[in-house]
Amino acid sequence: MQQENQPNLFNDLSFDHTAKMHIRSIASWAMTVVVVAVIGYVISVFNTFAETSLSSSDSLYNQIMYSEDTAKIMSLVFVAIGLITNFFLYRFASQARSGLDSLNQQQLSKSFGNLRTYFMILSIILVIVFVVVVLGIVLFVTADRPL
Repeated sequence: MQQENQPNLFNDLSFDHTAKMHIRSIASWAMTVVVVAVIGYVISVFNTFAETSLSSSDSLYNQIMYSEDTAKIMSLVFVAIGLITNFFLYRFASQARSGLDSLNQQQLSKSFGNLRTYFMILSIILVIVFVVVVLGIVLFVTADRPL
C-alpha cells in the first residue's frame, strides 16, 4: 500500500561501524527522552487530579482562569500533545534500532521520517507559542495607553 516512487533516504549510503554506533546512541537517547517524558506526563496528570483547590480568592478573574476544571482540561490537552509528539520520537528510536540490527535500509529510512515528523510538530508548536507570546506582549503594552 506504500508508494513505490517514494524516495529512499539511504539509497547509496553504507554505514561503517562508527556511524551505526552513533545512530544507535541517538536512538537510545531518544528512547530515554520518551520514557522520562511519559513519566512526567503521568505525574502531571496525577498532580492535577489530586489537587483540591487552586485558588481561594473570589474574584471573577481567578474563578475563570484558575478553576479546577480549566486546569484539568489544560493539563490533559498538554499531556495529549506531548504524547502525540513523543510517539513519533518513540517510533524513531524503535525503528532505528531494529533497522540497524537487521540492516534494513527501508526501516531505517522510515525511522528518520518519524524523526522528521517529530521535529516538524515541535517547530509548529514553537511558532504558535511564539506568535501567542508576541501578541500577548503587544496587547499588554497597548492596553494601558489612552487613545
